[in-house]
Amino acid sequence: MQEPISLDIDYEKINNLDYLMQFGREIISAVAQGEISPAAAKTLAAVADGHRRLIENGEMRRMLDEIQEVQKQGR
Repeated sequence: MQEPISLDIDYEKINNLDYLMQFGREIISAVAQGEISPAAAKTLAAVADGHRRLIENGEMRRMLDEIQEVQKQGR
């Protein structure tokens, strides 16, 4: 079992893709500095990537809803 990792996450920005990219860079830096293991980094990166996909899917759904609304109005 891996030891818990303390993270400094800005929960107000967590849904921002640029913030997630920065988080990814911080994961790499933490491995390079020996602060976390590569295995822990892999787990964190997978969680961040899953969250990114949720954000992107939500954005795509929002855009699709907007397109459908415009199409309805054009009829």
